[in-house]
Amino acid sequence: MTFHANDDLTTLLLRTSKRVFLPAASPAHARPGNAVKALRALERRLFELGYVLTEDLHVALRTLDDVTLRHVGEHLTRTLERNVGAHATHVTLFRRFPLTTPNDTFAFYLRRVLTWSARDPGEPCALDHDDLPRGASTHVGPHSAPERACAYGTFDPAEFGGCPICHRRLATPALPAEEASREPTRLRALHLGGNVHVEATALLTRLLSRTTPLSPQDRESLAVLLISLEGEALTVVPDVVPMRETMAFAFTTLLRSERTRDAALAVLPRHLKTATDVLRVIDAYGGGNGTLTEAANVSSMPRALRRVLLGALDSLRFEALVEDLGRHPGDWKRAGEMLHPFEHAARFQSVALAFAVLRGTALRDDALAHRVESAANAVRGTRLSGNVVRYRAWSGDVETAFARHDVHDALRLLRQRPGEFGRRFDKLLREVVAREPALLADVEATARAVAPRLTAPMLLSLSAHLARRHEPHARRVFFPKGDAAHARAIDDTRPLLPHEVTAPFTAVFDAELVRRASALPSFERAVLDEGLARVPVPVAARKASRALVAWPRGAHLDVPPERFLRLFVHWVQPQDIRVDLDLSVAFYDDAWTFVGLCDFTNLRFGAGAVHSGDFTSAPAPEGASEFLDLDVDALRGAGVRYAVPVIFSYNDVAFDVMPEAFAGVMLRAERVGKVFNARSVEQRFDLSGSGKVAAPLCVDFARRTLRWLDVKVKPRGGMHRVGTYKHALGKVVRDVDAHFESGGRATLWDLALVHAAGRAREVLVLGKGGGTERYRRRPEEDAAAFHARVNSRSDADEANVNLSIGEEAVLGAFVRRALELPPGSVAFAVDEGDVVDVHVSRIDSGALLSELHVRETAPA
Repeated sequence: MTFHANDDLTTLLLRTSKRVFLPAASPAHARPGNAVKALRALERRLFELGYVLTEDLHVALRTLDDVTLRHVGEHLTRTLERNVGAHATHVTLFRRFPLTTPNDTFAFYLRRVLTWSARDPGEPCALDHDDLPRGASTHVGPHSAPERACAYGTFDPAEFGGCPICHRRLATPALPAEEASREPTRLRALHLGGNVHVEATALLTRLLSRTTPLSPQDRESLAVLLISLEGEALTVVPDVVPMRETMAFAFTTLLRSERTRDAALAVLPRHLKTATDVLRVIDAYGGGNGTLTEAANVSSMPRALRRVLLGALDSLRFEALVEDLGRHPGDWKRAGEMLHPFEHAARFQSVALAFAVLRGTALRDDALAHRVESAANAVRGTRLSGNVVRYRAWSGDVETAFARHDVHDALRLLRQRPGEFGRRFDKLLREVVAREPALLADVEATARAVAPRLTAPMLLSLSAHLARRHEPHARRVFFPKGDAAHARAIDDTRPLLPHEVTAPFTAVFDAELVRRASALPSFERAVLDEGLARVPVPVAARKASRALVAWPRGAHLDVPPERFLRLFVHWVQPQDIRVDLDLSVAFYDDAWTFVGLCDFTNLRFGAGAVHSGDFTSAPAPEGASEFLDLDVDALRGAGVRYAVPVIFSYNDVAFDVMPEAFAGVMLRAERVGKVFNARSVEQRFDLSGSGKVAAPLCVDFARRTLRWLDVKVKPRGGMHRVGTYKHALGKVVRDVDAHFESGGRATLWDLALVHAAGRAREVLVLGKGGGTERYRRRPEEDAAAFHARVNSRSDADEANVNLSIGEEAVLGAFVRRALELPPGSVAFAVDEGDVVDVHVSRIDSGALLSELHVRETAPA
């Protein structure tokens, strides 16, 4: 294998699996001690970035010659620097931040205005605005100032990373010496990769087998894999790709390549199971992502592809076809202009009839009308109203049944379609409890019958939802469709459902999940971290930000004991657009009452928060950075319960316009030292999508926890700042926090426990305080009963036992893994940390869900 430092595939696998793929060592250089000095230098640099080498990787690197080792080292550092954000130039406005951040923000602002007003217009400026063209103006308060805005000699350039008057980012002078610091170290292990082709194929298989939407980061990975593996990719595509948007994205990627187009076109028809599948392909081919969360992208396509899509539509049952078209009427009307269904009515009569119904086409006495009428006569449920074809869909019958409160008819109809049964189950159960309690036995029987045909995410969601439906919740939270993860909350006016009503259904859905897990490879022992109960299953990741650690939205994580949190944002503006991002924090008390802020209008919040200064531009190539320190102890002492960091696009430029924009949080033992220390980066995430106001997380100082929100707040007008949004922001974050705290969402504990109870005879539960509970499956217990007992956490076989994993392979699931597991084990972790065991299979939550995927095909 020849090493290519810029190979997209090896870069992808390094980023996603922390595996390093090396060329075979040359015999002439494969001797101990070769290039030891260079290897030590590489290890030091990787340590600075927060990474360590496993023993097998270290040994393999020692066999490389000097040139190859240098190329490998450059590739590693370049990729990992970008992973944590260390590739960027991080300079603060106040160069000795936090020591020189002004105590009085207004006095500093007044000094800026007075300095600008008192300057000699002909006097040269000490700091050039080299990001602006000659003659351009900068903005100082309400006035427009010439390019050279600050008076000569007033400010020391070594003290500022930008103009102290207008805060435009300037060329970086030499940095002052940085004091040594005692930063906490967050280390992550790098492993030796095996066969790059085998591992790439395995990753492609996992992505295509996912039963939940892919994140933007996963879609990028999928595209790289498909392009790199070319024709071989089609041999990996399973007979059924569970996520239909993933299927559409994958096939359109293959259809755009000349090398795979014909083969993909031949295979595509058997993957088009519904009309919505076809629409997803149309959208993805037009440049969309196949999610249909926004208006479909419709563009011209080759005639051969149009014929394949029309043929796929014509092969569907008419009832399913016309209903699917009705779900996205606007998209299909535009798609019809490209597909020309009426021109092919002789060959695809069913498609022509469906589009006639969709469009309400008035039939005339011509060949098209005769073909459509002939097709209509053969389809039950169609009728002519004047000269327009009408059709009554199944979904309309369901809505009519609910409107009449005819629960018998509603149950009869929903029994026909398991997916709709699951989606409307809460409404059905409310109607039955209120009007026909005697029908509960029939509903339970139906649930048992359809459960084997429901997807694993739906079963998990139903179980978690029903387990809390007897508890009141003030608000319901939704994340509407779109490329920005906005949150919406409404009052929850639904009547409560008694626990004795919901419990049997929870048991039905749990039992089905455990049944599926029992068919998977077994282990003698499973080890579960109880902290997983605070991390939701990522079932809606399509809008998740690309991040260093894939925290699911709603994850509730412990804040390590370090005293300071340092927030950061970095961005680079487009060539012709000035972009001013602002890093801000809003503070709230125990009742979510706003108590203060720290941003460019208030650079210090008592002793608890300090800002690095406000940059108002970020010219390439260096861009600009802002930092904000939070002192956990001081803020709690000041009566602050919650801190909500927010990134605003002050001048209303969407995040996705910028060539680069990311933010994150570091853990700091002290404020002095490097302004950006890669080893202390706990999380780094991209700012993406059409949003302009991002609220990534919320810190609870009383509980010393962090809630990962990853939401965008809907912008209002321009000149965004935290003072304008302080009340609305508090309400949104309060509602989202309460929503995830309620326990009505399926968690990684729920998912991991299904696997543990179904696949292991013994389950060890690691408690937050260090105690361990041991559960052994009893002779009289089936897997479902064992699952229920462990989930109740009330009848352990042994409590507070010493943790002893043994030497046999185990199944493990953790928030942050700190245990080395025996060879042959399978482990899931939200964050792998620095564990270096090399004979353990690492899986993600998507794989855990995919393994529970229903294998039977059923109409959705």
